[in-house]
Amino acid sequence: MLFPSIYEEPLPYAVVESCLLGTLPVTAKVSGVLEIVDTTYAEKLLFRPGDTGGLAEKVEHVLTSSREEFMNISAELREKAREKLDAMSIRGRLLRVFLSLVEG
Repeated sequence: MLFPSIYEEPLPYAVVESCLLGTLPVTAKVSGVLEIVDTTYAEKLLFRPGDTGGLAEKVEHVLTSSREEFMNISAELREKAREKLDAMSIRGRLLRVFLSLVEG
């Protein structure tokens, strides 16, 4: 999935859906996207906004991956996205933030 946005995306639905489906997102390094792909393989597929050479390099990297490598990366991306976006996980992280503010 190509996401060459030059603007910050508070919640880039297309990138979230891509990760949850195990589709590798080749994305511009903009706020919002960074938080979604952080600590996943997709982080390696980020390029500077407006950098067409960087975009081409990342696309070539994906296209030259073996089928087995691609399938493994897709499965790992899907799992990490599910963990990151799990409602109970988000609830726990928010609770820790609020508690630190109260204690703090």
